[in-house]
Amino acid sequence: MDKMRLRADPESLARRVLTRIETSVDQNFNGAWINTQINSGKRIVDIGVDLDPSFYRLERNAVDGYPRYSQDLQLNSDLRVLEPLDRP
Repeated sequence: MDKMRLRADPESLARRVLTRIETSVDQNFNGAWINTQINSGKRIVDIGVDLDPSFYRLERNAVDGYPRYSQDLQLNSDLRVLEPLDRP
């Protein structure tokens, strides 16, 4: 028997709930990470990649007024993680 992956229909209630949970966990992790960097006095450089407005807004709110924050916009960069190849 082939390996089968069961996946919830993208429109199902289960998939929508899981997506919201994943997003919430990711946002909380991201917020905790950036706050740790600020509390450690790290320099933060915004390169301007805005892939998800809610995450970017969270980051911008966190650094608002932070003296070690600067921008070095790299408008042609795309730092998204590449999807792994589906290998047997």
